[in-house]
Amino acid sequence: MASVSMSCGISSRMISGAIIRRTRVIAYPVVNVTEEDADQQSLLALYRKLLRLRRSHQALVDGNYEPVTLAHDLLLYFRRSPHGGLLVALNFAGTPFDLLLGSLRVQGRIILSTHMDRDDAPTVNELALRPHEGVIVELTSATPTL
Repeated sequence: MASVSMSCGISSRMISGAIIRRTRVIAYPVVNVTEEDADQQSLLALYRKLLRLRRSHQALVDGNYEPVTLAHDLLLYFRRSPHGGLLVALNFAGTPFDLLLGSLRVQGRIILSTHMDRDDAPTVNELALRPHEGVIVELTSATPTL
């Protein structure tokens, strides 16, 4: 009996106890630039948005990197330049995380979410990160306190 499984671009086929591996699985009929370009929430759209943000925010080019925390699957840091500041929050966990911005004394607006569904959303005192989500917040308050 033959069984086929797919894992990380490698397909395996078990035939009479022997495993035959093909290292190349062709997915371009399904995942290609034409399909990705039509989907505003695709990985291609995310990369393009990240590149636009880098070109339009000097803090991402040469701003100071100021780490805030790396704990409990959360990476949080500031990027600041004389032209403005950004807060980058990355939730690597499979569970949501609520970040209290009031404790950092910052406010701003979300200019990018890796889920591509809440750009330009204002943040008040709390930033709710969904599982495996990253956000970039453009700071509107004065100076963040570390």
